[in-house]
Amino acid sequence: EAVEAKKEEFIARMREVFTAQAARRYQGYVSQDIGYEAVRDDDALFILRFDAVLYAGNSVEYRRHVVLDKGTGQVLELSDLFLEDVNYVFPISREIRAQMEEQMNADEGDYFLPGGTWPEEDCFRSIDPETQDFYINEDGRLVIAFAEYEVAPGSMGAPEFVIPTELLAGILAQPSILE
Repeated sequence: EAVEAKKEEFIARMREVFTAQAARRYQGYVSQDIGYEAVRDDDALFILRFDAVLYAGNSVEYRRHVVLDKGTGQVLELSDLFLEDVNYVFPISREIRAQMEEQMNADEGDYFLPGGTWPEEDCFRSIDPETQDFYINEDGRLVIAFAEYEVAPGSMGAPEFVIPTELLAGILAQPSILE
């Protein structure tokens, strides 16, 4: 039921995006595909990724992961992975910025970071604790996922960042599902 509710929430949000684009910007010349894929299904977790692509001259890809803890039957939010009243946003955001800068310095990527060529209002500053998309990969690592154009130009696709569990030591809820 919780997964179904998250699916309906994603579809409703995509319906809003589609309707806004069709009515305002493209005078009805818009289409959208929505689908899903199970990206992990083992004894501990079931992770479903919802995908939507909006076509309006070009395309924009949206994604949302739903992480179900099979042990508790609970759909997890990012905050569920951490102790109460700890600031997990700062270390995760710092690590993402470091990975972005490392890729940019190696000419392997381009991201919306302050001080660059992108407008300041488009620049990545931190994850959003309320809406941040995430999942836990097969290695038990936290992956922070972004939609296309959210933190980088469309040429970067939908960027994902693997967060080393060691960086989160001392702030993870116990027992932790991260390895």
